[in-house]
Amino acid sequence: MSALRRVRSPRASLKNTKSESLTPIVSASRLRRVQELMRENGSLPGIDSILCVLGIDSRHHDGSKNLANYLLFGFCDAWKSIMGRPLVDEDQFDDLVMVVKRHSVHVYCHSGLYPYLIDYISHWRNLRLHCLRDDCHFDEDTAEEFKMRSFVNMFHDCGSVGIPHSSADLAQSQPFDKMKIEKWPIVQAFALDEMGGGGFFTMKYQVEDVGVQVEQLYSMADPVTMETLISKNLPLFERQWSSLLTSLDIHILDGETGCLTEGTVGEPLLTYYKHGRVSETNNPQSQQLRCPFVLFGAHASRNNIEELHRGENSCLQNEKTSTIDGQLNLMVCQAVAPKSPLCCARTYCLGPLHVPFRGLDGMGDVGSKESQDTRHFQMLYSAVIEAVDKAMTVYTTTLSIKQTEKEALLTLKQKCSLIEDEILQQHLQKIGNVSLSIKAYDRKGNLKPMTEGVACPLVKTVTLTVYDVPSGDSPGKTLGSVLFAESFLDSTIKVSKPDGTEQLDAQFLVLTADIPRLVTWSADGCRRKEGSMGEDRWGKLLSPAEISQATARNAFSNIPVQGKTAIFERAIVFSHQQVGEICLTKEQVASLQLYDGDSPSKVAVLAVGYPPSVQMFIPASLRSPDNTLLVAFFPKSRAYKNLFSSVLPAWKDEGNWGLERLSVLPEKFSTIYDNLERIFLAESTASLKPMEKTAMLNKNFNKFMDHLSASSVGNVAIPERDLGAVLKQPVERVGQAENPEEILITIISGLPGSHKENLCQVLMNLAKEQNRWIIFKQPLDKASLFNPKALQQSLSSTLSVVRKKRLTSSTRQPSLLILTPGFTDVIEVVKAICSHPDPSVNEFYRIGAITCCIDPHTAFMEHRLTFPSLLNHCALGWVNNIVFTSSTSPQTPALMEIQDLIRSVNDDVAFILS
Repeated sequence: MSALRRVRSPRASLKNTKSESLTPIVSASRLRRVQELMRENGSLPGIDSILCVLGIDSRHHDGSKNLANYLLFGFCDAWKSIMGRPLVDEDQFDDLVMVVKRHSVHVYCHSGLYPYLIDYISHWRNLRLHCLRDDCHFDEDTAEEFKMRSFVNMFHDCGSVGIPHSSADLAQSQPFDKMKIEKWPIVQAFALDEMGGGGFFTMKYQVEDVGVQVEQLYSMADPVTMETLISKNLPLFERQWSSLLTSLDIHILDGETGCLTEGTVGEPLLTYYKHGRVSETNNPQSQQLRCPFVLFGAHASRNNIEELHRGENSCLQNEKTSTIDGQLNLMVCQAVAPKSPLCCARTYCLGPLHVPFRGLDGMGDVGSKESQDTRHFQMLYSAVIEAVDKAMTVYTTTLSIKQTEKEALLTLKQKCSLIEDEILQQHLQKIGNVSLSIKAYDRKGNLKPMTEGVACPLVKTVTLTVYDVPSGDSPGKTLGSVLFAESFLDSTIKVSKPDGTEQLDAQFLVLTADIPRLVTWSADGCRRKEGSMGEDRWGKLLSPAEISQATARNAFSNIPVQGKTAIFERAIVFSHQQVGEICLTKEQVASLQLYDGDSPSKVAVLAVGYPPSVQMFIPASLRSPDNTLLVAFFPKSRAYKNLFSSVLPAWKDEGNWGLERLSVLPEKFSTIYDNLERIFLAESTASLKPMEKTAMLNKNFNKFMDHLSASSVGNVAIPERDLGAVLKQPVERVGQAENPEEILITIISGLPGSHKENLCQVLMNLAKEQNRWIIFKQPLDKASLFNPKALQQSLSSTLSVVRKKRLTSSTRQPSLLILTPGFTDVIEVVKAICSHPDPSVNEFYRIGAITCCIDPHTAFMEHRLTFPSLLNHCALGWVNNIVFTSSTSPQTPALMEIQDLIRSVNDDVAFILS
């Protein structure tokens, strides 16, 4: 049996927000997190409610505004831009009170704010909305009295009240004093005799500060926080890193390599960080945060790096210099976002990691060879990158910090075992020379504790450092440290298997994946003028130097290198300002393959194979184990047009290049080609939003966002059979449609007085000729209480009776009609059906439709306050049809008002007038 297995979650009708990821599911999950704090296993089990008051009624309390912004996704800060032009003045906008309880939430708002606020809160479970109708707010005395009486009623059955006052960063400077709460205007009104509050607020209720506990929720990941990171924080973070690379390019291109200092190179990272943290100068925790740095060579020692990680050393205050002299000069860089958890680190090389091209028949200098340090650094850095990738994978699937460290360091050891250097091998074996850490950070970049085996919904940073790498070419000296770090976000869902065991379904997204993993600079290459490829020593120029992309299969090529490609009769030359020129002559090309997808709108890729002896002349970032360089030509580009109009015809006439046109792309190149296609689509599509661009560049992004949306809802295990539906994957219902004994269930729900009994009788009368109905409704003496065991027993007995009748006669297959009693929530009925203790009975029942009856004339108790649980019956994913009884005219005010409210709750339900 499958009951509502495919729960749809279309875009919410949150028309007042600019967020692309905001849905009712995400909004409800934030409210649930606040409520879980007050439950038995939460951090505030003794608190009955949490109060949030905006505006003058709380003397503009910052903690309340922060909580409201969390629950309403920044609505309080962006109300003017959200509304386009402010139709509500600021006093009316701030006229908002929220009281969050364990299982319900009360909201009071001004009637002028109601049209803008309702889409944010209507789908909250057990919402009690206190709001006057528009025509009643003209009388200010009536409006104020209604607000005060609503405020008093909100705290019915409460003994303790939490106030989100203190901040974890400012706990010492802002002590909590409940007498200050008593001075809030709305709290003072609570004590008025005519309001019925029963005395002073802080004397009647135990008032406590819950600011620190509530603030921890603000950093927990969900699709909207992810959107903020990607749309606002990440582009700025990447731009600062690009500024660092651009600054280096300019200095080196101008020949200013002798005056490069750590402060000069790292200035973009430091300025970005300092300006972003100006407001945090008095924060006692700010001195313990990560900080950006750039360190050259041996100055990137273990002591210096550890001091910088601890915040014990000033950032980039030294004047250590470095030059590009053909030697291996390492540069360790770390960037830190000032007000977000983003951080990444890379190790670059101020010098070539290959033998530079000198123009001698396409080769380097005669007799030149790679240094031992250069070769070993490439292998070591590649191993470090692969170990970090392994760490992210292991942690996401196990949530074990210990196992992550063990397997990541094992990966590093295995990869480094190929390095033939006894001194380096001994160095790696010593305790303390290799450090791996995985740490979690909140939305402001503050370090937060992680628990072994427990999911932590925060952005994390994995950092792997090999300290003080010894030099093989200069014994007794060190090259410096090798450092690599990535920020990532993981999403985990508990899955319950049929045998009762649980496992994790997990995914992760690397946020800093677009930061280049390896960059090298060649002084000759940077100073080489663009016209240098115009020489005709390789024969006739078939295609002048035009923009193209080069890449290869290795750990360094996370993004392709954009340069220029010129093709001659006897050579292919790729030029890039950082690495210089890569020349492969006809004699050096071992194989040449072209794949263009058999379409002019597809990226064309030229796979140039070369012998192992040529590898030393290829930059490290463009080498591959199979000795193949991939050059990509984007459609409609000049390089693409020249390739097909001039180069290919010339190669075909000569016939000695050995070009092979591929109709099918080799599997080993499929991932690279897919990335190139995505880059081309992103570049050729105008006006892409950051989220759209990320989704286009990363094929797993949308899948991860769906996973994160599901995992952020809660920590309850999901049955394995339902996981595909939860993750919006296609679900096959094997054999259920052909089961001749399947019994279809129809559920009719509604509040007392909604005339649901009449609808049930009407359906029975209409269907007598076509179908056989079996009705389940509880006895009248127990009609107000739902008995799940009685329903389950009825399902078992019904199935038994139907089977017996099928053996004795050929009667039509009956359908089951369930009429919910009293105020019963339809979710309880569905749970009772799905959790039937006999699995063999479950297989023969399927829920076909759920219909809720509502009488527009009795839907509201007072003004816009609906009857309890009315909106729960209309929740998204739990009802197919809403039948409005006692009203067949679509123009009545009562009907129009309740329809607008329900449409904001559920924009996917069908309306029926009866």
